[in-house]
Amino acid sequence: TLSLHDALPISWDNLEETLEGMIPSLANIKLKLSKKEYRICLLIRLHFSPSAISCFMQCNLPDISMSRKRMLSKLCEKDGKPKELDEYIQHLM
Repeated sequence: TLSLHDALPISWDNLEETLEGMIPSLANIKLKLSKKEYRICLLIRLHFSPSAISCFMQCNLPDISMSRKRMLSKLCEKDGKPKELDEYIQHLM
């Protein structure tokens, strides 16, 4: 079967370069996150839903939610809901 990885001609390097060029502060958070976490952030910034991210990243929805909570703790040094990370990522300039 085809996955979204097969269906989309995407290069993570190109995506990172493009988004970091438009949103310089993304490069700052990259240093604090794993490659997988950073990619989740890029997809959040592109307004992918958590379920779409789980499909795209080939993991289950609870894993995406836990990753978002962990990233909120890493980036904002607080416990909160996964949605709070989404709002933080959307407001980066």
